[in-house]
Amino acid sequence: MMEYSSSDSSVTSDPSEKTPNKKNVTNKERQQKYRSKRKNELNSTYGLKLTKKPCNKKSQTLEINTCLNKNLDTFSEETENIPKYDLTEFNLFDKSFVANQFDSISTSEDEFYEISSDSCSDTDSIKQKDLDDAPIFFGSKIKKKHFMILFESTVDKISIAESSRDILYKFIQLILPIDNNIPSSYYTLRKSVYSADLNFSMICSSCKGEVKIILDENKKSVKKCINETCHLDRQKLRSNQVIKIFYNRLSFQLSVILDNHYEKMVSYQKHLKSIKESCYIDVTSGLSYEYDPNLISLILFADGVQYNKSGANSIWVLLSSIAELPPLLRNSFENIVFHSLWTGAAPDFNLWLNIEKEIDSLINQGFEWKGRTIKLRILAFIADSPARAKACNTVQFNGYHGCIKCLHPAEYCNRVIIYPNIPKVELRSNTKYLEQVEKALTDNVYYEGVKGYSHLSNWIKIPDDVIFDYMHMCLLGTFKRMFLSFFDSSNWREPFYLNKVAHFVNNRLIGVRLPLEIKRKTKDLEERSHYKANEFRTIAFYLTFGLFRGLMNDTYLSNLMKYIIFLRLLCQPKIIDEEIKDSEKLIIDFMIEFQDLYGKMAMSSNIHGHLHLPRQVKLFGPLNKCSCFPFENVFKMTRNLFHGTRNFEGQIALNIDKRKFIRQSVKDLAKKNENCDIKFFINKNLFEKKFNREETCLIDSFKTCFSKLSEFERELILNYSFIISYNESVLCSNRACIKGVLFHTYGYDIKFDSTDSHSIEYRANNGLTKLGKIMKFFEIKGSIVCIVKNYIQKSKDHFFTKLTPECAKYIDRFFQIVSLSEDFVLIDASKIERRCISISNESEFVISMVDDLEEMD
Repeated sequence: MMEYSSSDSSVTSDPSEKTPNKKNVTNKERQQKYRSKRKNELNSTYGLKLTKKPCNKKSQTLEINTCLNKNLDTFSEETENIPKYDLTEFNLFDKSFVANQFDSISTSEDEFYEISSDSCSDTDSIKQKDLDDAPIFFGSKIKKKHFMILFESTVDKISIAESSRDILYKFIQLILPIDNNIPSSYYTLRKSVYSADLNFSMICSSCKGEVKIILDENKKSVKKCINETCHLDRQKLRSNQVIKIFYNRLSFQLSVILDNHYEKMVSYQKHLKSIKESCYIDVTSGLSYEYDPNLISLILFADGVQYNKSGANSIWVLLSSIAELPPLLRNSFENIVFHSLWTGAAPDFNLWLNIEKEIDSLINQGFEWKGRTIKLRILAFIADSPARAKACNTVQFNGYHGCIKCLHPAEYCNRVIIYPNIPKVELRSNTKYLEQVEKALTDNVYYEGVKGYSHLSNWIKIPDDVIFDYMHMCLLGTFKRMFLSFFDSSNWREPFYLNKVAHFVNNRLIGVRLPLEIKRKTKDLEERSHYKANEFRTIAFYLTFGLFRGLMNDTYLSNLMKYIIFLRLLCQPKIIDEEIKDSEKLIIDFMIEFQDLYGKMAMSSNIHGHLHLPRQVKLFGPLNKCSCFPFENVFKMTRNLFHGTRNFEGQIALNIDKRKFIRQSVKDLAKKNENCDIKFFINKNLFEKKFNREETCLIDSFKTCFSKLSEFERELILNYSFIISYNESVLCSNRACIKGVLFHTYGYDIKFDSTDSHSIEYRANNGLTKLGKIMKFFEIKGSIVCIVKNYIQKSKDHFFTKLTPECAKYIDRFFQIVSLSEDFVLIDASKIERRCISISNESEFVISMVDDLEEMD
């Protein structure tokens, strides 16, 4: 046994021990010899005193690490005097040797030694926070807590599966020094980064009673219904007989969002109030919203999703967004509020919403935040048709009185329920709805489309506060149906059939270049049945006129353009009352003509629902400011949040909250961390660069002398009234940020296959709007200017004579037929108003103007 002297801290061997022959030395003795030398080195280097005292092995290791951290400044000066040893004589592959040397100071497994020093005598207990603030290894600039957040965010970004994350983590451990400070396993890291705070309930699918987990005769855990009247009582319930509901703390999520964005919420609402003109800009500028600084308004969303064709792995999710947030923040994933998740049988919304006791509590009592009481209100409910009918407890869209907004009776024709045009339809008010609920409950029948009571009516006024989602109704509904029918071979006798000229349409479609904000590029026409909602949005809003011009019958194209302009009017950044009135006329003209052109059987509930969209814009602002796009984006992410089928719903519920937490943590890390390398890594790889709305600057600019510019460029600059000498320097660039939007030059975009960020609409000096494409950016004496090659609008042909007055009034605002001129002009970059998309059509271009895209793609 070794003994340690308290006077000089030297290590001596017991005299009774015999020194073994060199030839017979075992690996264990060699390790003991090496550890003895290491103790001497620690003692001489750090001035440590080793006293024999039983202690906890883990605390001993923590104290050593703390002492080492406090002596790092002196370590670099004194390590030069440490003797070097040849370690080749030791067996480095022995597990006991490879283990942390500081954990194995004692030769006895039952005794440990507590290391004390004058420099760390005040460290009796080590907190976990101190270890998290320590570097991941000696000399590293990355702290342990930052490493854990960055690792989780990186593997989330590149969508690495859980099993693969563990393999990657083991590889990182392999290449780091053996005395690193990172968690011992990926499981430990995951638990350290985020701790779960989810609750769940189990309900019997038959009687809706409570289900508990109990031990059977074999002491195995089984699920049983505790309702004695249930026919499944005393039976072991299978997974498909149990409903699981996971729910999260709502007040905590709201508090986190308020901590991060409260000032932006207040400033944004003040900005909307400061706009004097009467217009509809956002949800909170609608007539249904009343501002109150102590109220948070939620837009509630519910929908279901299936993860396989059999439907075995399907869930229903209740989410919401905060109406007071600016659109970009409101639609971001980390600001979407997760309420609860239902899995099992088809959801019973009255039961599900009744379990959401916290919503009722926050509506009535509120929650404390920074010394003030914040209350909650449900501003509106948005969902697709099936989920909307379930939540409101009304008949589906394929039933009589299936429209929740009005009392259209519907009509049964050829085994299908249709909604043909009728002269007058009574609107369904909240008072009328409550009367119908009472009648349905009293007589126990469906009454005018109402089945009975809905728990949702405790929070909102049905049907006034029920929003029709334009993504499902317009893009995936009416427009998709029309677009696919144009190329459906069963319509080969119809005048609108376009399959004979499909190759011309396809050439125009795949040749389109799109701005950077539109992530999904155009696909081949043969893949049209697999187009997503945002692809139909791109085609409907910006490409329709250019794709079908000259190829489709003018009567059908005129009818289609009424529908497109109707949508464009209701999705503008600013909408005035006159435009809403014109949109009402447009949709009525469209529906009357649509029934005549396509037949009575084409009048579905989706077509009918468009009549209520203009009034909805008055209540809740533009259609694209309150849609299902951001919520459906959450569903897209959930496909990567589970592995296997066991407890997949619990994995999704937990990982949704975890991913939101990690995203917010990385954003905070990028803002508050002083390590430039970490900031660069986050901004470059984990998050896209977002420019300030007021920011205008050149990107990747280079300096050149004015005299080195071409004669043509110098002439344009001098004619712009710049006073500049030939030897003066100017900045040139192919990219610029104008009011927070990134623009390119024509020469820069031509290098890419499908990018057009150079076509623009700008305001000329005479106040008129013109179209052109950017050729080059300059910064001269602090002013950012650009050279633009203009388009010339062509004279209108006979097609425009068939348009109705309302359609002709707005078509130039969204579409123009132009040709490219040789006219160049130098303009101030601040005169640029919006992007454009051009479709080449022989000798002409069809230009479509693009408004700001603030929806999640």
